[in-house]
Amino acid sequence: MLLFIVVCLISTQLIAQIDNQGNALQNQQQGIELIDQYSEHFRQTGEQKQAYYKLEQAVTLLQGKFEFPSSKMGVLARSWYESVNSGKKKFFEQNLSDNSWEKFFSSLLSLGQKVGGFRPVLVSYETPQTISIYSKENKGSWVKVNLEVNSEGQLISMGVKKSVQPVDYDLRLNLTSDQTKDIVKSIAAELERNYVTVKLRSEYSQELVKRLRNGKYDNVTQGDLLADKLTKDLREISNDKHLQVIPPSRINEVRERFGLEQEDHRSQDNSEPNSELSEEHELSEDIESIDVQSITSEKLDNHIGYITIERFVFNQKVIERTNSILSDLKNSKAIIIDLTGSGGGDGEAVIDLLSYFFENPELLTGSSKSPNGPVVEVWTTPNELSKSLSSIPLYVLTSSKTISAAEAFTYHLKRKNRATIIGETTAGAGNRVDVFKMAHDFYLVNSIETSFDPEKNEGWEGTGVSPDIRTSRREALEKALSLAN
Repeated sequence: MLLFIVVCLISTQLIAQIDNQGNALQNQQQGIELIDQYSEHFRQTGEQKQAYYKLEQAVTLLQGKFEFPSSKMGVLARSWYESVNSGKKKFFEQNLSDNSWEKFFSSLLSLGQKVGGFRPVLVSYETPQTISIYSKENKGSWVKVNLEVNSEGQLISMGVKKSVQPVDYDLRLNLTSDQTKDIVKSIAAELERNYVTVKLRSEYSQELVKRLRNGKYDNVTQGDLLADKLTKDLREISNDKHLQVIPPSRINEVRERFGLEQEDHRSQDNSEPNSELSEEHELSEDIESIDVQSITSEKLDNHIGYITIERFVFNQKVIERTNSILSDLKNSKAIIIDLTGSGGGDGEAVIDLLSYFFENPELLTGSSKSPNGPVVEVWTTPNELSKSLSSIPLYVLTSSKTISAAEAFTYHLKRKNRATIIGETTAGAGNRVDVFKMAHDFYLVNSIETSFDPEKNEGWEGTGVSPDIRTSRREALEKALSLAN
């Protein structure tokens, strides 16, 4: 009881402090930083729900009282947020006559309840048929809400995707034709210099410049929108799901994925950012939340271990957590590893996890920057748990969203006949990437190496990893449990 009183007193004092600071804010960015500061405090101190909701109400002051655009898409977005945050199907009933959306929207409402709702912060971009809004989950994570309608005003795409804290910049709304040309030409030049497949460099570069000359980007005056259009076009031209253009508003993505904000480039990542993986013109079922740890586990009935990996992360904290999880599951009857929503990550994390499941060192892949270039071999390194875990049956669950590093993990286990793969064919993103700074502080994530089986001289780029047992992603766990039991 005493602890509760103290905690509530702290809450009251903090909320008063937030109110005072909110009145003194000079811009929205200060508000965003304060939201992060106080939300983190309440997560760390295990705040009671009532006090947390009071905090959220006070934090609204720090957002600059977000105003939805008065446009058709702005009105649609307002209705979406009101419906999802209230947990009611008002938006579904008013805007979705197609019953095929009902299950999806119900899942969306469940997600909204799980994360405490979504708070709009900054419009990323808007067109007559699309709107994209940087938002904050009320439990602390950043996402982008994307809505799209067709020419008749019917909703054709709706999703919540992982994102980062946005940074406003001059070209977000005021991009000129000359600046657009600078950005596109710098990207084309970078493809010509460093794209992994030498014989395709000129083809991809020239096609991008051709689209520029044909007026594809003439009317794009919003920087975030240009980045999304260029990302979509690059993937359409190359069928390479790693290629991505990052606008200045997402410089934090460059920092998080590559470790720095640089003048040139740095290669450390072979992942695919789920935040921009698919802008699908159809019912999208990749609702995601960042409010999860990269690797989690639980013990299911009949001594079955179940591991979910959202992203392969390689740092000391995750290394220790992985070791703790597998130590806890070393006597399992079987282990199921769910990668159906895994967005890739660090290749070192893949090697670290694979090393637990092979008693002896195993050659995994080779990688090269060119067909005739030097090959770098990658081997597992057994540890103190490898002997115990190497004999436990493994089942890996996959989907079409399983990508990059998650595909590498799946590919190696399948090639070594170490696991049964259940689900859908994976995305087919087998290249490693580097980030390059382009004109006007835009960035290009470019494929600069490819991974392959050194024995067969083939990989999974463009083809994906096919499952041993094909099911939908929703049925994969049930199938794995039936086999494990």
